[in-house]
Amino acid sequence: MFNHRDVSLLASVFALSACMSTPNEMSVQKSVFEGGASSPQAIDLNTLNKEVPKMEQYQSLESIQSDISAVASSQSYPQFSKQANLNFAAKNMPISEFVNYAFSSLLNTNYLYNKDESKQTNVTLNLNEKVSQQQVFDVVKQTLADRNIAIKYNDGLFYLFHLDKQAVKKDYAIGLGRDVSDIPAGGEKVYQIVPLKFVNGRDLQTILMDLTSANSRAYNRANAVILHGVPTEVARAMGIIRLLDVPAANGRHIAMRKLTYLSPEEFKKTVSEILTTEGFSGEGAGNTKLYNIALMDRLKAVIIHSSEKTIVERIKYWADKLDIPEAAAEKSYLSYFPQYTRATELSEAIGQLISAEASVKGINSNSSNLSGGTQFQSASQRNQARNSRASGSSNNSNQRSKQQEVSSTIVNDMAVVADDKRNALIFYTEPARYQALLPIIKQLDRPPLQVLLETRIVEVTLTEEFKHGVEWFVENGNYSLGTAGLGSNPAGIAWALSGANYNVAISMLETDNQVEILSSPRLVVRDGESANINVGSEIPIVVGQTNSIENPDNIQQQIQYRNTGVILNVTPNINAQGLVSLEVSQEVSEAGEDKIPGINSPIILNRSIKTFVSAKSGQTIVLGGLISENNSNNESKVPFLGDIPILGNLFVKGSDSKVRTELVILITPKVLYQEGDIAELKGLFNDEFEFLSVQ
Repeated sequence: MFNHRDVSLLASVFALSACMSTPNEMSVQKSVFEGGASSPQAIDLNTLNKEVPKMEQYQSLESIQSDISAVASSQSYPQFSKQANLNFAAKNMPISEFVNYAFSSLLNTNYLYNKDESKQTNVTLNLNEKVSQQQVFDVVKQTLADRNIAIKYNDGLFYLFHLDKQAVKKDYAIGLGRDVSDIPAGGEKVYQIVPLKFVNGRDLQTILMDLTSANSRAYNRANAVILHGVPTEVARAMGIIRLLDVPAANGRHIAMRKLTYLSPEEFKKTVSEILTTEGFSGEGAGNTKLYNIALMDRLKAVIIHSSEKTIVERIKYWADKLDIPEAAAEKSYLSYFPQYTRATELSEAIGQLISAEASVKGINSNSSNLSGGTQFQSASQRNQARNSRASGSSNNSNQRSKQQEVSSTIVNDMAVVADDKRNALIFYTEPARYQALLPIIKQLDRPPLQVLLETRIVEVTLTEEFKHGVEWFVENGNYSLGTAGLGSNPAGIAWALSGANYNVAISMLETDNQVEILSSPRLVVRDGESANINVGSEIPIVVGQTNSIENPDNIQQQIQYRNTGVILNVTPNINAQGLVSLEVSQEVSEAGEDKIPGINSPIILNRSIKTFVSAKSGQTIVLGGLISENNSNNESKVPFLGDIPILGNLFVKGSDSKVRTELVILITPKVLYQEGDIAELKGLFNDEFEFLSVQ
């Protein structure tokens, strides 16, 4: 057994080892989006029409691994030859002769043995096969350790001396862990601290004492068992621990069932009575129960445990039969918590549905918003409302944050309230009416699709091949073009490059360095939402002037800041076939050098496109046709001579230059259908910045 000092020492080792950690290596996945629509990795558009996969009831989590370390003996020994060329045998040889035979004759090393006549024993040993010097030393070390003879090595000399019982424990190796590989190397007896996960150490100690010869002691403070003995017995005890240290639910079937009309407690009571009548008893302790039903009141659900799958299926059967609305039930409050959609957006669709139904039946309906807004809004209206709330004063913002934004729809036989703060829908209606709406609610509550918009805004100098414009260059080249489904775009052109991404289109236009990339933003946008990128500066513009009556010379100007630079607004919409419709508003503007006489404001040079186009996922859309012309007069002269009146013109050279440029916008929409696509998108960006080191 162990004394208090030994247990304290081992507990300290156990506590310190828990502080260790293993650094995680960062891995970057390869992007799935390389290659455009014609790539073999392109996403199947038909996946949009498939049913949304059901969420797994349970997800396997990474097991918690305790950091394993071992505190080995502080004594180190020299390495002997590993060539097996020695015969090693002893028959009833006194321990002193055995020591001399091993260290002098076989190991050829110096030693000092403090012989104790009262502790002399005989050794019998016979190894049939030839062994190496290293094997001889290991056998001798184990043999002496069994007789409480310690071996110390210092300055080329082995010291052998007898130990008392208290000194024996001081040089034992100490290991920590649950696997056999965690046992410290060496032939002596060892201490092994085995952390427990599910069972109590005191209960396990009694079993280990009956099944193994290794000494064991429970350390309840850390929920661990401390084993002591030779490595073989310690390994046997650790195997028994792994068999017994399992959760109570090991090998049992687990299922979760959400309830709509019954409370979890009422369902458990009713089902327990039914199963008892059918001969299934849930009474007992621990794993002796045939089944167990745990209540999840917050989720309005129950969790079922059973060692028999038949019982789990039977409980599910009765759940389907019992959790139904009563035929003549009165109106009650029912709640639905959307998993993927905002409650206000879901309430908007449901409100429009029941209001339309009420108008058909001639029933009066009423819609209101308890926080002062309007319930039914378009996507652009919702974005404007969010922006206006974000730009409000801090005081008003704090007041609104304390209010509970709730919108409601009331019809004669139903009331629907959307609690945006808790993302919940609350219905007040008959259960049968709610049951009829539930399928359409679940169909609307689907994971929203997102679109990756890869955009390049380039400026092409129209010279040589491009002198007639980009459209003429493309149409007279060897390029396959599709139709972009152009909407209202009187000032430009649009193509869809089938089977090519925007990098191919840029390569097509890069000739003689006549293409300048102004911006290349990437956006991930939710279906139906608007995204905006503004890269540039704000230019002060004078929008008005006022004169003071008392002091007419005091002119006060009204200044308004105008955003210039690259401004992109995109709103994508995805249809059932995976076609992406884009509402694109693009502006490239800058402040000119000229000014209007009398107005101290620069001229804003602006080129913009606003259009509606459609393209398949991975297809590149090219918007162009915005041609600008810049005329300039350049003059060069010989210093001093060029300033002479009349004759100076002989030394002056003037030239007129005309530069025509065309603004071209390339947009590649790629639909992100699944959650894994986001991880692939992350890999795309990581690949581009892989040269950066993470500190």
